[in-house]
Amino acid sequence: MAAGRLEASSGRWWKLDCPMTMTQAAVMMAAAAWLPLLGLIGLAFWLNLNREEAVRQMVQRSPAWVVLNLGSVVVMVGLTMVCARWIVAVARGVELRSGAVMGYVVGIVVLPALAVVLMAGCLNGRVATAGEVVWGLAVGAMVVVLQWGIGRVIGAMRRPYAEWLVLEV
Repeated sequence: MAAGRLEASSGRWWKLDCPMTMTQAAVMMAAAAWLPLLGLIGLAFWLNLNREEAVRQMVQRSPAWVVLNLGSVVVMVGLTMVCARWIVAVARGVELRSGAVMGYVVGIVVLPALAVVLMAGCLNGRVATAGEVVWGLAVGAMVVVLQWGIGRVIGAMRRPYAEWLVLEV
């Protein structure tokens, strides 16, 4: 019963309660989850981190490793949520200058930079360099643009089907 209510309300929260096919919704949610994840994985490989020190910290179970793991989960969940709201807003044709939509964009750009600071500080015990933070911001900007493109394509595909998807059968 509680699961049914949660499922019914989740479509409204993600803004997927507008007429669209299941495939269109699946493509948008996959883009909201996988694009940020791939961007963060790319950042982790690109950063100039001492990998041996990271493994040493993992084995010793230091507090920095716990902070890194918890912080990474928070950043990834937050980034996925903001990306999902952004891509759905683009597909629905929401005015891009609205405050909420601009907040989504800022969140998507800032969270990868926060992940860079978190990785550098927790894995190597140093402050992230300006270049690393800029790369984090660039990855966030790239995710915004890619999701904007996917959202626009889904929005254009959704419109011809919209009237058929709301017919009472």
